[in-house]
Amino acid sequence: MTIPEPKKLIDLDWSEWEAATGANTVPLRTPTVERITMDDYGLELAAVVAKRAACTRRQVGAVIIGPDKRIMSTGYNGMQPGAVECSDGGCPRGAYTHEQIPGLLGNGGHEVPCTARHAERNAIEYINPRMYRPDWLPRSTIYITCQPCPDCEELCKKKHLRVVWPW
Repeated sequence: MTIPEPKKLIDLDWSEWEAATGANTVPLRTPTVERITMDDYGLELAAVVAKRAACTRRQVGAVIIGPDKRIMSTGYNGMQPGAVECSDGGCPRGAYTHEQIPGLLGNGGHEVPCTARHAERNAIEYINPRMYRPDWLPRSTIYITCQPCPDCEELCKKKHLRVVWPW
C-alpha cells in the first residue's frame, strides 16, 4: 500500500507571492500608539466622575488608582446617601455665591456650613475592602479635579496617598 502525496493548497513560492501581492516584506509589529500618561488618565476620569456631583457651587470628582494601575474607587461631592441633594435644596450654603462665601476655607467662621461630603472622602471611604489589600492604599494615587481643602489634604496625607490635581 502506498501513501498518497499531500496536496499543495497554494502552489506559489515566495517570489511568486511577491509578484502577485506587490509585497516584499511582512510587517513584524504594529505601529506604536501614543498613550496618555497615568496622571492625565486619572485626571480625565476624575473630570467624568465630577459630572455626577449635585452641588450647586462646585462639581468635584476623585479617582483612586492603585499600584496595579487599576481603579480602586471613585467619589464625587454631595450629600450623605439618602439625604436631600444640594441641587434640591439640601445644602444651606448652596444658595450663596463664591463671592459671598469663598471656597477652600472650610466653614471659615461662616454661619452657613457646607453639609456635603467631599469627593476625596467619598472615594477613600467607598473602597471595597474585599477587592483590595490594605497595604495598597499607601502606594496609590488619588486624582482630584481641583485642589483639596485643608481637611481632605490632611486625610490624604494620613492615608499616605499621592495627590494629583490639575494645577
